Amino acid sequence: MIEFSPVALDFVDIAFVDRADIKAYVGPPTLQARYEILKSCMQELLRTGILSSCQDGDPLILPNYASLIGNLASATAEDSQSHLNIFKHLLEAAQACEGLSGRSLRKLPFLAHAALAHIQCQDPIKFLLTMISTINRERSEIPD
Repeated sequence: MIEFSPVALDFVDIAFVDRADIKAYVGPPTLQARYEILKSCMQELLRTGILSSCQDGDPLILPNYASLIGNLASATAEDSQSHLNIFKHLLEAAQACEGLSGRSLRKLPFLAHAALAHIQCQDPIKFLLTMISTINRERSEIPD
């Protein structure tokens, strides 16, 4: 089975498409899927030490989407504000990615890292802010 977006079908040779047994439209990822994709990319950056995994002495553990929504709804003053800010920025990045493909989402952390002025930036918030500006730039380059 080969899955294409409608736009991709415009660029694929019709003879190739005719050979596919099933042609199915696969839309862009949902907000939850976008969040989980970006979260997994960020977890890898934390695991490898590209980003700092400790804020205020606490290790940074990124929640899944359902837990994040619950955490944001029940956040208290005692909760680690630095972690909460990271989670909010990650969700904001996922929201900004609306309409982008999963493949584009996987490239964003690399593009954001390349956009940083120096390679040794380990601050997750600075990285996420850079990624949000990278997302906005990428979206502006998509033809209407």
